[in-house]
Amino acid sequence: MMKKLIATQSKKNTEKVRKRLQGTCVVINIPGEMSGEVTCAEALPLGFRLLALSKPDEALVVAEALLAKVDDIVDIYLLKARALLDFEALGELKELIDPLVAAAPSNRGVLMVAARYYYLLGQASKSLMLAKKAAANDSRNVESLLHMELCYRYSGSTDKSFKILERCLQIAGPKHKNNDERFQQFSAALFRLANHTLLTNERLAELEDIYVGSDDQLLKTQTAYALASQAAKRKDQTAEIEYLLVANAAECKMLGLENSLLKNFYENKYALLTRCFDSSSLRGFQTQ
Repeated sequence: MMKKLIATQSKKNTEKVRKRLQGTCVVINIPGEMSGEVTCAEALPLGFRLLALSKPDEALVVAEALLAKVDDIVDIYLLKARALLDFEALGELKELIDPLVAAAPSNRGVLMVAARYYYLLGQASKSLMLAKKAAANDSRNVESLLHMELCYRYSGSTDKSFKILERCLQIAGPKHKNNDERFQQFSAALFRLANHTLLTNERLAELEDIYVGSDDQLLKTQTAYALASQAAKRKDQTAEIEYLLVANAAECKMLGLENSLLKNFYENKYALLTRCFDSSSLRGFQTQ
């Protein structure tokens, strides 16, 4: 059984954690990031930053080093759990999740990691219960709401799913810079809505604004796929092909791949579907 953990949910605890982390040193060797002996107060933010940079392996190294020095602070266990979750290391998480929730039953970060864990196990009802608990004290928390939406969609409750996405869009709002958290939450909710239902003209215009204003290749890819989905729902094959090609090109650019192999795929696909094709170009579409 895990010992009672200290969480930063009160001024008293926040100060206690700060002093513990600042007064304890740890050796961290992450090339290009941090090397040598530093305080735990310096190492912990690095771990979460590595997670944000999609480097869970390095974040896990930081978490393990910290736990060897300090074993009663929630945020350090949370760092480890989130790194394992990004790896989808469900076996290792099995030994950690329930004791962590028991030790920090009201910590929103812990509850959301547990919710994501049980979702990956296919236990949508338990996952939903944990996400609702995480949102209990903050009904405007978009992270919790987006996870609840996933659970409702997984269980077939599409009406509840769409209502939550609209609530997320209202909370986050579109008027934010492309790199801030609210914008990321808004775009995530809008992409999901676009992929699963026909958008209103207002929502479609917001999606097009993101597409036009984005220089980020990942965001460009996600937006183009969402617009392709909308074009398909509107039966506009020309626009769907155009957006799919843009998405494919942006994705290949991110991965350093050539996109020529797929460049003509969508045109050929629709030529076949509409029976307007050159019989010499049927290769790849023949039934086995």
